[in-house]
Amino acid sequence: MFKYGVLSQPEGYQRALRSLLSGESLSREAVLRLRRKYRVHGTAKLDVVASSALSSKLNGNWPFFLGGIELAFDALDLNWRDREEARRLIGLNLLEEQLRGAVEDREIDTIERRNLREIRNRFSLGDDDVRQIYEQVCIPVMQTVEHSVLADGKLSPEEETRFRALASGLGVRIRAETEAVFDRARALWSIENGDLPVVASPILLRRGEQAHGSINAKFFEERSRRRSETYAGLAGSFKVAKGVRIPLGYIVRKYNSESYEHFVGGGTLVATSRRLQFSMEARSVVVMWPSVIEIEPYSDGVVVKRSTGKSLTFRYVEEDPAFTALVSRLASEMR
Repeated sequence: MFKYGVLSQPEGYQRALRSLLSGESLSREAVLRLRRKYRVHGTAKLDVVASSALSSKLNGNWPFFLGGIELAFDALDLNWRDREEARRLIGLNLLEEQLRGAVEDREIDTIERRNLREIRNRFSLGDDDVRQIYEQVCIPVMQTVEHSVLADGKLSPEEETRFRALASGLGVRIRAETEAVFDRARALWSIENGDLPVVASPILLRRGEQAHGSINAKFFEERSRRRSETYAGLAGSFKVAKGVRIPLGYIVRKYNSESYEHFVGGGTLVATSRRLQFSMEARSVVVMWPSVIEIEPYSDGVVVKRSTGKSLTFRYVEEDPAFTALVSRLASEMR
């Protein structure tokens, strides 16, 4: 069924109409008889559009194809206004059909591009109509490819090249939101697979030391505290004088120790070639890479476990998986 014009005609009517249009018995009366038989409502111009024979038998023979359309218009006795609208609807259906076939392999070659341009010119399709068709067909394809490319949250140079070539070939503009996602995914891939970035350092570096990244974060330190719980044992009392009673029983107090994360303060977390340093106004916390035994990675922070001392938790003000990957790589390579 064609999307433009007739949306839900019976299949029997479709077959009968195609047969009628391809034969010599086409007439307005014959079409009207079919419409009454299958209880089809609409206008004659939409009956013309409904026939998939008009596009499926194109095969590049434009004179035959266009001549067949005009013969159908004459037989149906369409006025000039209905003819113009019918041509437009046929052109839209044909453009969408050809475009969907062209993007099946995720690219449009030179021949396919020429055919699409021919359809647009032959039917004088306007920019808005063409843009709508391309958005309906190409954007879902681009979204599918985008999800596939970013499935692991990373973007390699080869993946980005293929994606941009596809977008260019389909005539789709990459959205600003997608570019922002690509920036993060590209940085994540580069940190894990390429050379480590070298950035300006917000802290004083030692000779030969390089800063690879920094981020605003909050510092939490693992601490422990005691909680007491009281249990009452058997209780009672006995009378020693009128109006005087002495209570009996005992009380048990139990102490439990529990760990919690204590917020120390906010500051800047800097990853260098030698250390991980968190700088606050009042103090700084420095962890040398050889002392790190494990990094627990999260999209919004890291937990640093050291060979001596308590674990340190740093939570970013904004999520940044790339900085987490940077810390994990440095901890692994610089031990």
